Amino acid sequence: MTLSISKSKLCEVVQGAPLNPSNADQKIVFRGVEFDSRNIRGGELFVALPGEKTHGHSFVPDVLSRGAALALVEDGAPFASHPEADRIVVVSDSLAAFSALASWWRQELNTPLFAVTGSVGKTTVKEIAAHLLLGFGPGGYSLKSYNNHVGVPYSLCKLSPEHQWAIVEMGMNHAGEISHLSRLARPDHVAITTVAPAHIENLGSLSGIAKAKCEIIEGLRSGGQVILPDAGTELASELARIDPAHSLNVVHFGEGQGCAARISELRSLGLEGISFDLELSRAGKVERAAVQMTTLGSQNAFNAACAALAACALIPSLSLDFIAARLGTFVAPLMRMNLKQYSDDVSLIDDSYNANPASMGAFLDLAGDLQKSGLPVALVVGDMLELGSFSGHYHDQIGQRLLALRPAAVAAVGPEAKRYLASIGGLFPAFHAASAEEAAAWIMQQPAIVYMVKASRGVGLDKAVRKMEEILQGSSTSRLGAGSSAQRGSRSSGGNL
Repeated sequence: MTLSISKSKLCEVVQGAPLNPSNADQKIVFRGVEFDSRNIRGGELFVALPGEKTHGHSFVPDVLSRGAALALVEDGAPFASHPEADRIVVVSDSLAAFSALASWWRQELNTPLFAVTGSVGKTTVKEIAAHLLLGFGPGGYSLKSYNNHVGVPYSLCKLSPEHQWAIVEMGMNHAGEISHLSRLARPDHVAITTVAPAHIENLGSLSGIAKAKCEIIEGLRSGGQVILPDAGTELASELARIDPAHSLNVVHFGEGQGCAARISELRSLGLEGISFDLELSRAGKVERAAVQMTTLGSQNAFNAACAALAACALIPSLSLDFIAARLGTFVAPLMRMNLKQYSDDVSLIDDSYNANPASMGAFLDLAGDLQKSGLPVALVVGDMLELGSFSGHYHDQIGQRLLALRPAAVAAVGPEAKRYLASIGGLFPAFHAASAEEAAAWIMQQPAIVYMVKASRGVGLDKAVRKMEEILQGSSTSRLGAGSSAQRGSRSSGGNL
């Protein structure tokens, strides 16, 4: 059963007022909450939020006509004469009211909740941890990358009493944002996957990023675990500042001897994925298991270790053998190292969701592993955004990585991506494209076995992926790979928020 309360109770929780009070307010009940009018199916509460181009107020008549039980608005005047004005609740700030409702529901349910943030890997950690826990019992976790001031309240409101666990992803691009989200969700356990130069334009330094990420601890419930990577001086320094008495329950994942989740014998298996040994230390005991994942990229071993600690924090009875078996069936989220293979032995790796210097480095590590295994690789790469005055430095660094890699070909998209080509210096085929589609058309004319795509989301290289798929499907019959949409759909059913 999803969140369901009466109009009267809603007004009490969000400090709102009915536009048209009536004796029936106790009987008007909503079931479920939506902020996107397209998701209204009937019976829900529609929260009218301000948007970049329009206000949710514009959609209120439509959602009421399609069966929304109630609508939460900031201005009741336009709806005063609406025939269903009794279904309108007015608040001074609809986003604040949304957060208040989510906070109240979180407290009502008290479901064990894990929150994760980090410059790289937070969505993948969330997805791996959810995949592990879905093998144990029902739970809820953030859809897609719903990790901001709207996505976190939405995720909390989608929890139900049947859920035995919950996982919430938290993102930010300015200081103070995660503090608000953490205090809203009040997590039982938290993790920071890594600190890297993402959003450094707004935060100024890696230390500033570490400080912003550590805000996730501010809402942590007493006794909860803080899960951190074993490498990272900025995180260690920030933790020492906020917890000088070492009162927090901190555990680490990584390759170090003292890690609660320790990775060893890590190997890239090329297009087959990765393998590693995972060691868990808990309750004075050490468990070990061999793990093989179809997920591409060695960095995902560390994501898996972090997720394993999160899953065990929520459900301590999970065995390592169970965890290892579930890791073997995990499929990466959309646009994150998704492998698509074609019948003429050509492969496409879609990592176009986002990029920063750390994730671009992991992308090039995989390209290097594939080339070492004898697979010629061609790349479509674009700008890494939100780097501010550091942008030139980090793009030059990636350019040097490309020069050392010497792939079969590189197509670059975006003004900063020109710096990649300046580093390459014409030593192998390279092209600066005016658009994602132009880059796709050019790269598909270059001979390779594996084509890989990555840039920041704002560059829109998902368009390049679609164009490349069209070209490949036109020349051969596609066969499903480890990251196929069909497999993604079958994995995610039944537990997502």
